[in-house]
Amino acid sequence: MEAEPNGDGKTVYLLLAIAFFIVLIAWVNYINLATARAINRAKEVGVWKAVGSLRGQLIGQFMTESVLLNALAVSLALLLVVLTLPTFNELSGQQLSPSLFYSRLFWWPLTGLFVVGSFFSGLYPAIVLSGFKPIAVLKGQVSTSRQGVNLRKSLVVFHFAASLFLLVGTLAVFQQISFMRKQSLGININQTLVLNPPLVTNDSTFMRQLAAFKAELMRQSTIRSVTVSSIVPGQGSDFNAGGIRSKGVDESKGKQYRIIGIDHDFINAYELKLLAGRNFSKAFGSDPKAVVFNKIAIQQLGFADPAQAIGQQIDFWGDIFTIVGVTDNFHQQSLRDAFDPLMLVLKPDVRGFFSIKLNTGELTKQIAGIRAEWNRFFPGNPVRLLVSG
Repeated sequence: MEAEPNGDGKTVYLLLAIAFFIVLIAWVNYINLATARAINRAKEVGVWKAVGSLRGQLIGQFMTESVLLNALAVSLALLLVVLTLPTFNELSGQQLSPSLFYSRLFWWPLTGLFVVGSFFSGLYPAIVLSGFKPIAVLKGQVSTSRQGVNLRKSLVVFHFAASLFLLVGTLAVFQQISFMRKQSLGININQTLVLNPPLVTNDSTFMRQLAAFKAELMRQSTIRSVTVSSIVPGQGSDFNAGGIRSKGVDESKGKQYRIIGIDHDFINAYELKLLAGRNFSKAFGSDPKAVVFNKIAIQQLGFADPAQAIGQQIDFWGDIFTIVGVTDNFHQQSLRDAFDPLMLVLKPDVRGFFSIKLNTGELTKQIAGIRAEWNRFFPGNPVRLLVSG
């Protein structure tokens, strides 16, 4: 699950277009089947006309048939939605409910689609069937115009083309989703509960509260690790910095990086892979002036091998920092986005997000225990869950 809404409006419109195509194919099928059955219903039309039925009355009858058939299709579709909704929710991870059926925003478009579809899918068959001449029909001399034959051929071609397009599109989407599900993020976000930072804190005691809160949580057997960072995976970086360069390099050659403030436990908690160097450690007093880059970031500095970057110094807006570690590239945001050059900076007192790694078990009970400790150490700050992954 992602830390914040990360959908694409274009995808929603694409799915809407696919749904409309499916309905359009159904209408085309109805037109083809109705006109194909015209020969079988020709004598029926001939008898009606022979006993005095007018063409307008016949058109009305066939249009009524179209409306009833479309109404039956809509009713069955709604029933199918209700029956399969629990299964869909379980499969998609969403919580949709039948309350949608009480919304005008649902019924008005559905009614419009039903009326338009019933009219246009039934109009041509009604005109064709009602146009037969009774004498010719009763004698078995039913003929079909070249225009009608060409129209049906065109509809058949459209039907197969649209069906092929949907099949190819479905296969492409399936392969894309399979790729994304199997693709490694380079970071472990499983079983992670994220809390928003406290709204109100006392600057003089925040560090003590933070350390005590983390220590109490780590006493719980259901919690594997606790870390604090300025942002969490799934979010865009809160700080982009330009002009960063190796020490001694001309300022004009500075590059831009995304900066993430983390504590000592972030890299281990999210299981980032170190390619060279080490993690931040309390054993090194110089770590407040140390940084950890990802692989693409040190390549941007001009180092082809991560090991070459270890111990090198960079100029960060006049401050000199030392590169102590290089992690493998990981997806901070969606798989749609390319790897960003990231610079991890040690900020143990960062007023950021709490990432709590949980063991599998009773999630409700675990959250209740975390909530109790939060209220004890950060009174007056409501617990605000960002995401549970």
